This record gives sequence, C-alpha cells and structure tokens, in this order.
Amino acid sequence: MSPCRAIRFLVLASLLPVASSAVAQTASSPSSAQIAGIVFDSLSRRPLAGADVQLQRVRGAGTDTQPEVRTATADQSGAFTFESVDEGTYVLGFFHPMVDSLGVAMPTRQIQVRAAQRLRVDLAVPSHAGLIALACGPGAVSDTSALLMGFVRDAETLMPPEHSVVVLQWDEIVLGQGGARGETRHIMAQPREDGWYAFCNVPVDNVPQLRVARGADSSGVVAADLVGRQVVRHDLYIGSGTRVSLSDSAAAAAGLTSDGARRAWRGRATVSGRILSSDDRPLANARVLLEGSDATATTNDRGEFALGGLPSGSQTLIARALGFLPERRTVHLLTGHAPNEVVVRLTSLKRLVDTVRVTARRVYTTDANGFESRRRAGQGHYIDRAQIDRQQATTASDLLRMVPRVEVLASGVGFFGHVVAFRKPFAFEGYCRPDLYVDGYLFPSGDMEIDDVVIPDDIEGIEVYTKPGLAPAQFTNNMSGCGSIVVWTRTTTRPDRKPK
Repeated sequence: MSPCRAIRFLVLASLLPVASSAVAQTASSPSSAQIAGIVFDSLSRRPLAGADVQLQRVRGAGTDTQPEVRTATADQSGAFTFESVDEGTYVLGFFHPMVDSLGVAMPTRQIQVRAAQRLRVDLAVPSHAGLIALACGPGAVSDTSALLMGFVRDAETLMPPEHSVVVLQWDEIVLGQGGARGETRHIMAQPREDGWYAFCNVPVDNVPQLRVARGADSSGVVAADLVGRQVVRHDLYIGSGTRVSLSDSAAAAAGLTSDGARRAWRGRATVSGRILSSDDRPLANARVLLEGSDATATTNDRGEFALGGLPSGSQTLIARALGFLPERRTVHLLTGHAPNEVVVRLTSLKRLVDTVRVTARRVYTTDANGFESRRRAGQGHYIDRAQIDRQQATTASDLLRMVPRVEVLASGVGFFGHVVAFRKPFAFEGYCRPDLYVDGYLFPSGDMEIDDVVIPDDIEGIEVYTKPGLAPAQFTNNMSGCGSIVVWTRTTTRPDRKPK
C-alpha cells in the first residue's frame, strides 16, 4: 500500500445575503461589505477558538502588486468578522496549531463579495469520517479500519529525517484449503518532507506495530492502539544505537525473543521515572525493562527507577510488579534534550479477578477445564497435582525444569530471579519466551513470569506446549510464535501438608 495522499480540509461555506437597509448601514461606507462566521472543530465538536482566519483579494489581470492579506482571530466562541470589505473576489481560509499538528495543508475558498452586503461564511474542520474520506477516499470509511498518521522526527535534532520509511505490521488469520493459518502483513509509507506520514485502511481488530528506519538507524517496535478509534495520531522518533551480542542466558534474562534472542541494542539515551499503583501508591521491587535492550532496573521504596545506555528514539518500556498487570508504554527517548521521565501506573490483578470471579466450585474430576482431555490427546507436556506434591518445589518455575526444551534461567533481577524460555529447534536460533495463560487469562510473552503470578501450592495443573502448532486454538497467540504455558489454579481450600 502506498502512502496516503496529502489531506485537504473542506471549508464549509454558505452565503446568506441580508436585504435589510438597517443592517447595510452598519458598514463603515455604503459600498463596503462585511464577512462574518464561526470556525468549528468537528473532531472535538466545539468551536475552534484562536483560529487565524485570513482574507485576501484575488489579484486582477495586469496587476503585479500582491493584494494585502487581512487576518481576524476567532474568539472563544469561534466567531470572526471582517469589516469594510470592498466589492470583488476573495479567497478565505483559516489556520490553527491543532490543524498544523495534524500535518494538513489548509486550502482556500473563493467567494464573491458585492457592495453593501453581509456574508455569513462558517468554516469547519471535518469529522473523523470526513477526514478519512479526504485522505483515503469515500470508500475507506469503515467501522473495521482506521486512518493512522503522525510525524517522524530525529531523536537528537528534532528535525524531519531524510530518506526514512515507516513500517506498519499486523497479524491476520487466513482461512484456506489447509485450514486456518497466521500471516504477518507489512506495509510501508514514505514520510513527506515535513516528516508527516499516513496509512489508510488499517484493521482495528488487533494491535498493529510501528517502527521507522533510516539506513542503519531505527526506532524500536511500538504498538498503535486503534481499537474503537477511527483516526489515530502516532508520532515516531528515529534514533541510533549499537547492536551487541549476548550470551543465551543474558538474552533470556533481558526478555529478548525470536531473531533478537542473542543481540540487544545499546546507546546514549536514558530514562527514569516512577512505578505507581492505580491509587498512586509507590511500588517497590517492580521490574522495569526496555524492549530490545538488555537494560533492566528494580524500583526502590519510592517506586523510582533509572535506566541508562539505551538506544534513542521511540521505544517500548515494560513495567511489571507482583500482583499487578504488566504495562507496556511507548516512550520517546531523546538525546541532548530534557531528561526522559515517565510515570507508569499498574492495575492490580485483584481488581481484575474481582470482576470475573467464579462463585461455582471447580470440580477437576469432571474435567471442567479440559485438562484431562488434552492430556489424553498427548499434544503437550502435562503436570498434575500429584506430581506437584511429589516435587515439593519452592517456585512454580522449578516445576518446569524437567520438561523437554524448557530452560529456567537465572536473571539476577525481579522477584525470584528466574526466566522461563523455550529452546528453539536448532541451537543457533537460541531461545524464545512463551505466552503464559493463568485460568484462561493471557499474559503475552515476556509480560509476566510464572513466579510473579502463582506459587506451587496454588496450582492444580500445568500444560506446556513448546511449539505453537501443538497448543489448542484457545491457548495460541499468533503474536508470539513461540509456544504456551497454561496454568490452572486451585479454587478449593488447600489441604494441609502432611508432616514428613
């Protein structure tokens, strides 16, 4: 798909002549006219206060002198007025910082002014649907797709970079003769000279990913949240960094997966901030890492953290804490400018569980969750309650140490210092991080370690699928392409341990 053509705004105008001699006398001279109206922002559904409305007379034939440009500023209600306008042909348009931030070029509207006339000309920014129609054509307006646009800037100079390209990718499920399969779609856009880019018809049923590249320089991969939105602005900063090789254990500890499993980005950027609960309580011992980098940090008692030696540009920061949902946050790491600071608020797992609490008693003997049925099918590796009791493991990750192709690696960070990774079929491919499902709830790969969520006493059964094709559809996340660990917890009262 090629980049969208430049967006043009429509100026909505209606000419309402008023034939009252009393009104005509309000002009400063019998032959002059008045132009008045309101500037309205259809995106926010309110008047566009502070808009600069400009009026210029069209230069006549044989005239070399450029006519004077008159400017009127819209008041708080969006109203503007031009008094003492001579008869003739004029062009009218408006400008505003909000419009500039969208990367649009404002057109002009030609109007004909007659003597002693009052004209009402209302100007409007189009709605989201109108903006999509202007950018991508009327057929692009849909409930299942969106317009994604923004600016690209250099992380050091803050200027539009030359010869850069923005890459957008997302995963789709394709139905064919061989059944359903996952495919990754890629499209690219070449930013304009001012750094503006746009993508049309972006599907909104998943979370697409963005990055910008220029030669050897690149941003990180960041997510663009389109769910429930028709027009989304997502600015990107392109930075620089050095890619270094890591040992397998260091790569897994840093949360690196797939083709980046053995390499990490480093640079001169830094980021600091605080990790808080949703009620603004500082979270100590929360783990913070930058995706694609081997830099990690643990928060202090005030919830503070600092990371250094990072690649610059737009990156993804991941924060997680015991008992809280992990949070992925896009951060723009600039070099040579104000410090990069961020505040991340995490949502308690307790709040989430409370909203989906099951009051009925789970009876495993009737195989309510399908554990026994899947074990009989033999597509994965299964750990039941009897085996858990025999192992007497201290952490949940210890239960996985004997599973083929599963590695429990020491990270040196986090709460228990263990990272669970799957070894790929060939030794040179390294490791990947599996998705974690707890009672059917998905924690995407790298977002939460099993030791951060459950302890052995709380586990009724574990299913391990070291290949994506082995896992049932409900435990397959096409975004990771690694595999899955499925944990079922106990809802009945735990029996007391028998004394040895």
